[in-house]
Amino acid sequence: IGAALIPETIKTILGFIGQKEDLNNVIAEPPLLSNFGAVSTPQFLREFDIPLSERTVSIPVGAYDPNFLMGVKALGVSLAEVPADTVSGLRGELAIVTIDPATGQKSSHEVPTLTLFSGAN
Repeated sequence: IGAALIPETIKTILGFIGQKEDLNNVIAEPPLLSNFGAVSTPQFLREFDIPLSERTVSIPVGAYDPNFLMGVKALGVSLAEVPADTVSGLRGELAIVTIDPATGQKSSHEVPTLTLFSGAN
């Protein structure tokens, strides 16, 4: 739920299933954000003509190590920092339940700084 629904879902699935990371660590990581810009401007509308790989990537201010960001920029990725107050509104909420295939045990996951819907039985 929220403007970052698709990027957050992709990040969570790829991190947990694709990269076998701990789910609590994945959902606690900085969010992936959609770069919506000002939706009423022609520049925003042109953004849809740009391939995803060439679009500016919005990132939370202070969420990443400066050396990491320098490396990303060196690869030609354009970055735009987003203030923390804006990020909290874009990220939205996340509902996650995992089921252990061996035992059938259901588990919900919490992140203190993020509103989650949980309570698996």
